[in-house]
Amino acid sequence: LGTLTTAASGAARLHWMSTASSAGPRNVPTLLLEEQRTNLLFPSENFASTLWVKNMGTVTTGQTDPRGGTNGALVSDASTGVQGSLTRLLTVTSSTRGLLSWFAKQGTTSHINGTEFILTSTGGGTTYIRANVVWSSGKPTATITNRGTLVGNPSRWRNNYYRFQARTTALLSTGAYRVEVYPAVGGGSPAAKGNVYLFGTQMEVL
Repeated sequence: LGTLTTAASGAARLHWMSTASSAGPRNVPTLLLEEQRTNLLFPSENFASTLWVKNMGTVTTGQTDPRGGTNGALVSDASTGVQGSLTRLLTVTSSTRGLLSWFAKQGTTSHINGTEFILTSTGGGTTYIRANVVWSSGKPTATITNRGTLVGNPSRWRNNYYRFQARTTALLSTGAYRVEVYPAVGGGSPAAKGNVYLFGTQMEVL
């Protein structure tokens, strides 16, 4: 299983990946050769912060996380009348593609239609990434629609978390965007209510 660590400046780093036919554990070492990037959703773990706007959604902090600590959060939608969500605003300063990533694990009352993670522009209302994650016995199935694509299989980490990465296939224009998290999606029966464990949501430009 994966362990999150902090690398020293200028030091080579190894990244462990799962095979193409497996969601984990990750057993294929690769050398990370990356250019410098900025996380536009920093700090990534503090979902209780006012930077994340809660719309009929609640956040319970102090949950286990993929580092082995307690910085995870249980994000819940307990309403059958209004779809609960978390929303975070960000600004893109150049025309580029974006990479949205997050850690999640199945909640205690996951909805049959899953959880959604969305990247959309605030001005034109264009959706670039719509990621739907459905859980079964703790294992995820992720589907990406709109102008996005999944980067590899979701990889399994410590404490039953999975890391997801989705990039835009269309260029983002300069301007304002928002990331939305819906703990439970869909209507009908059962009602659209449920929760999901969340950690480390990041947005980077490529």
